[in-house]
Parts: sequence; C-alpha cells; structure tokens
Amino acid sequence: MRSVLNWKITTLVFIVGTLLQACGDDGIIDIPSSEDQLTSDIAEIEDYLSTKGYTEVDTTDSEVRYVILNEGSGELIELNDIITLHYTARLLDDQLVISTIDSVIENHNNVQPDSTTLLTKDVPLVFTHTSSGWGMASATSVSGLADGGTAALLKINVGGSAKILVPSLFAGGELNSLRFSGSIPIVFDIYPVNVRKQ
Repeated sequence: MRSVLNWKITTLVFIVGTLLQACGDDGIIDIPSSEDQLTSDIAEIEDYLSTKGYTEVDTTDSEVRYVILNEGSGELIELNDIITLHYTARLLDDQLVISTIDSVIENHNNVQPDSTTLLTKDVPLVFTHTSSGWGMASATSVSGLADGGTAALLKINVGGSAKILVPSLFAGGELNSLRFSGSIPIVFDIYPVNVRKQ
C-alpha cells in the first residue's frame, strides 16, 4: 500500500514539474528587492506629481516627496512645538484610505467601506518634536509620514497644508496591510490646526 502511494506521489510530482518546465515557469514568485520596490514607487510618485502638475517638489533623505500647498498665515511652527493636525491618506489613484475630516468622508461619492477601502474618521495626529526627531502619538509605523511631515511642517504655519508622498517601504504596515494587495505608495495631505509651545 505504501509503495503504491509513494509511486503515485512521485508520478504527480514528475507531471507537475514537467508541466511547469514546459510552461517556462519554475514556480518561483519573484519578490522585488527593497531597492527595486523603492525605484518602482518613486517612478509612480514622479508620474503622479507630473500628472497633477506639481512642479515645486522637495525630497527628504529617505526619498519621501512633499509639496507645500499653502504656507498658512497662522502661528509659526517651530521645533519642540506640539502640533495637532488633520490629515487624509489616499492611494495614487485618489482612492481615499482614511481621513480625520468629516467633510472629506461625506463627499467621497458615498462609497461604503469594503475589503480594500477604509473610510473611517480617525483622531487628528499629534506631532511632538524631541532631540531625536519628530514623533507621533498615532500612526507610528508610518515612518515616511513622520519624515515628510517634519520637513513640511517646518515650512508652513497653522492654517497651511502640505502633500506628502510616501513610498510603500515607509508607508507602514498599518496602511499597507491586508487592505490592499501589494505594496502601494500613500499620499498624505496634512493640515496643522493647533500649535502648543513647550
């Protein structure tokens, strides 16, 4: 009985192997390296920026792109300030992922949440600057938002706004989890609404 079972398994393995070889597929899925993924993401982000007509784009050391949309006329944002800001997060195709702004969610074509979209109201982010850099009370896994947010916030005031384009490697597991297939760059729009001096 055991020899018949072994013969069947061996035959099945041989047939599957022959079919895969005949198809030119070795059955191995190529996962892009981090460098390849970053290169691909940057190309997609650059295409997005070009399509949207953004010409004044800054880049951080970690390749996060950001655009100052409005410098704002409110209180100056300085190092060591505690900053409260509203934000939205979208995919490059403008699909809304999350927002802290009720009107953005309400005006999002009445799309209902499903397995690939998260349309929930979240609490505003709180950025606190320390000697080691900026930190967030929430969304701490989104290192690209902290990096791009730090750079952008130092160039705007309360009432201003900035767009931060984060490659998938720095978008964090929270946003690039089972909600989406594959690795996807995320576009954040940030709106500082309050500054508390330390």
